[in-house]
Amino acid sequence: MTQRIYLCVSVALIACVVVSGCHFHGLPQEPYPYDDQLYGAILPSQSEIDSYPKAISPRAFDPPAGPNLLLGASGPPDSAMLSNTPPIGQQGPCSACTSQGSPGSCISWSFAYGMGSYTVNLAQGWGLNDPAHLISPAFLYEYVLNLQNETCPTGTEAIHYLDYLAQNGAVTFATAPYIANCTDLNEINLNDPPDPTFKIGSWVYIKPTDRTLIKEHLAAGYAVAFAGHLYEGFGDLVGNDVYYGSGPFEVNHNTGNLVGHGMLLIGYDDSRGDPSKGLGAYRIQNSFGTSWGDDGYLWMSYDTFEKSILATYSAEPLSAPQPALADLAPSEPSAPHARLTRAFQWTKSETDGTTRVYLVLRHQFDAPVEIRTIALTDPSGATARHRYHVWHNSGYTHVSRTDGFQFLPGTYQVVIHVELPDGTETDYTTDVNVSAAPSSSLPPKAFVSGIFGGNGQPARVR
Repeated sequence: MTQRIYLCVSVALIACVVVSGCHFHGLPQEPYPYDDQLYGAILPSQSEIDSYPKAISPRAFDPPAGPNLLLGASGPPDSAMLSNTPPIGQQGPCSACTSQGSPGSCISWSFAYGMGSYTVNLAQGWGLNDPAHLISPAFLYEYVLNLQNETCPTGTEAIHYLDYLAQNGAVTFATAPYIANCTDLNEINLNDPPDPTFKIGSWVYIKPTDRTLIKEHLAAGYAVAFAGHLYEGFGDLVGNDVYYGSGPFEVNHNTGNLVGHGMLLIGYDDSRGDPSKGLGAYRIQNSFGTSWGDDGYLWMSYDTFEKSILATYSAEPLSAPQPALADLAPSEPSAPHARLTRAFQWTKSETDGTTRVYLVLRHQFDAPVEIRTIALTDPSGATARHRYHVWHNSGYTHVSRTDGFQFLPGTYQVVIHVELPDGTETDYTTDVNVSAAPSSSLPPKAFVSGIFGGNGQPARVR
């Protein structure tokens, strides 16, 4: 069951992506009144998080994945900052939202308009100063509310936006401008066809406390969207000092639930902050207006982020067709063509002295599919199977182990069970050769119970 944790803070606290410069019609920039309450984000339960596809380091790929050359083979640099992020947008106060203060569309701003527009632009390269190149937060907010059988004003869940972008693309800001009013939002035409050029390739979950992995994604050029709690007084921040949150979290005075709020990471700096409180901070884009924070931005200390944030995500752009290492043969003739483009092992030293070994598959489908399960049968005949529930065009999956062994090199059978948009289910099957882990002193071993699937859960062996 989804744990409903609603955003309940000053009317300022609705997320969107901000960057100085452009202001579009329908995005009011006046300061928020800080005397009201509102709903915003619905945060996932731990059981839902356990089922999400998990990220691995962009360093696993050779060359490292991502558009930014700052990420080298040794790890992230001391600082990194994304460029060409979406223009300032602001959800704005809502006179028709009664005590809610604003519509509650923070996740649509941070995940769709923010990370979605940025990720699509990585593939399209058209720049983000034109509303026709930006994803409409209005359309997707109303779409997800309808999916959740709820109405404005209330919060929404992040993965609905990510799956929609992977499956459909998006309606643009030019087609569906944003107006901070539930009456106007409820009149959004949900029959407007999405533009498929706005599809993302796939999305992954990153543990908020995995500082290195978050930094690696930012240094590689990926945006990272997140949702979590807020400390009291967050809506009143002004200035460019690093924010060290403390005290109680904001609470919805109507329900007693902790707040949920979404924003976007656009960079980090290990040297930023007060040495006595801990150096290092993330650069965050928010939507509280340019009178909040540092012209709408914030530096948040790593420690504060890790104490208050529950869910962090990144997305891959839709990739151009890649050469096939092995074609994936579908059991349903009408299913889209698919291929494995890479299959390899990669090792990573952990802070506890162990070595994690990943067996990584990179795959590509000519049309979006909903991956349900992936089964890998190793050369010994042992099978590991793990479950997903994620829309996917191009990206990766993996299994990993920390038992002191690498996976058996040799021929693996791969079976990817998917559902197509029309509800048809099909199995994609292929055999692929996997080499030994490079430069690894770990001996090979067959699948054993307790290895982890790409969703972070122990892979089942039959």
